[in-house]
Amino acid sequence: TDIRAAEFEVKVGGKKLEVVTAESTQSPMRIALVVSDAGTGGFQGGLTHFIQKLTGRAEFALISVVVQPEIIVDYSSESSVLREGLRRLEARGLQRGAQLLETIHDLTKRAQREGTRPVIVVVRVGGEATTTLSGKVVRDQLRKSGAILHVISTVGAQRAAPSSAREGISKEQAQLHDDEAIE
Repeated sequence: TDIRAAEFEVKVGGKKLEVVTAESTQSPMRIALVVSDAGTGGFQGGLTHFIQKLTGRAEFALISVVVQPEIIVDYSSESSVLREGLRRLEARGLQRGAQLLETIHDLTKRAQREGTRPVIVVVRVGGEATTTLSGKVVRDQLRKSGAILHVISTVGAQRAAPSSAREGISKEQAQLHDDEAIE
């Protein structure tokens, strides 16, 4: 809370700009918490702690995406409403195939509200459904909405070796495969 303008460095197009002032914002956050946990309930405790830390500085929506998105809590800052919503994020039957990109895309359309800072936080375990929706479309819509997206994922440690290490395919094919997987 005591950071000063001199402690920031901002560059645009590689050119350093002068930071004149820096201060904490007074605008509350509007945070959509997207839980793509395949129904495990594994993020319930962490999200409870997260919401407790930001109480009074944000309103929250809780969206469960086991397969189809389900709005558990539409934006609220009421402790009792959020507590009940978090309770509903317990283990709810294991299932894969969540429509995560579609959910994020839809949230960007309703993320903004005058006087708030829109944020989308996704917590995921992987195993989402394939989609015809392109990452570029979602990124463009995210940019238009002004929302900031954060993704917390347990996927990574179990990721397969890079395609270039696979036998029987060219480096170009391997790179295309890796690019598609990243997208």
